[in-house]
This record gives sequence, C-alpha cells and structure tokens, in this order.
Amino acid sequence: MLFLKIILIGRHILGIEMCEEYTILVIDDDREDLYLANLMLSQHNIEFNTALLTDSERALSYVKQYATKIAAIIVDINMPKISGLEILSIFKDLNIEIPVIVISGSINEEITEACITCGATDVMSKQDLSSKPQLVSRRIASYANGYIKILQQNKIANSITEFQSYLQKMSA
Repeated sequence: MLFLKIILIGRHILGIEMCEEYTILVIDDDREDLYLANLMLSQHNIEFNTALLTDSERALSYVKQYATKIAAIIVDINMPKISGLEILSIFKDLNIEIPVIVISGSINEEITEACITCGATDVMSKQDLSSKPQLVSRRIASYANGYIKILQQNKIANSITEFQSYLQKMSA
C-alpha cells in the first residue's frame, strides 16, 4: 500500500494531472456573457469542467461547498446583490486562494487597481472574450494549472510528512 503511494507521489512530481477533476467557475448576471464565456472555455480549454452561475450569493455558497474542486473563478465586476469587488473581499477574508479573474465591460486603471488590491489575479475586458478567445483561455488555463500544481505540491508535502511520521513510528 505504501509503495503505491510513493509511485503516485512520483507521478505527480512528473506533472501528470487530472484536470477534469477541477472546475472553472464563471459568475455573471448576464446570461449572454455566461454563454460566451462557456463557449470560449469549451472551445479553447476543454480539460476543465465549467460551472456557470448568474447569482453572486449562490456563487459564494458554491465556492464554500466546492472550494477544493475549483481551479479558477471568472467574475463580473458589476453584479446585483454582491459585486465582483465584494466577492474578492469576502474571499480575502476567508483566505480563499483560488485565482480570480475579474471581467468587465469597461476597464480602466482605477478599476484594475481596485481589483488587484482586493486580490484579483487578473482583470480582463469582456470584449476580449469574443475578440481574443484563445489568448484569454490560455491565460485562464495558466492560472488554473498553476493553482492545481500548488494544490498537488501541498498534497505531496502532506504525504511525505505522513510517510516520515510512519517511518519514525516504525523505527521507534
């Protein structure tokens, strides 16, 4: 049993990933923009599941419930009930480290700075979703894959610690 765990650790170190286990969550109150984001992700980023939510309150519940399965979040800055900036602040308060990409129909320096200050990984224009879908998908996939690698490294570190603890108990 222990031998298989070590092999599994070795496989993770080599970078074999099971991305289909992870989801990219898209939060936007505009159904057309949700459709566009889903289309872009499915055409250029097929290794991830996609979850689409129009309600920011439901999105927070979803994140709390499925945080370990979310690789990245795309959120509109202008949302009813809870804005994208408020979502970022909530994530920061809860120490949720999932990469969050903020999208908006109108991006300026002030909005970008506010989003980054609140913890956004990136800020993108909604127009880029349709005009540069491959570029946007690659950026999102890069953030998601980077986060997955961090999660895997943490699992590996925990497994090594458990293994070392096991060896210490065996030698005692």
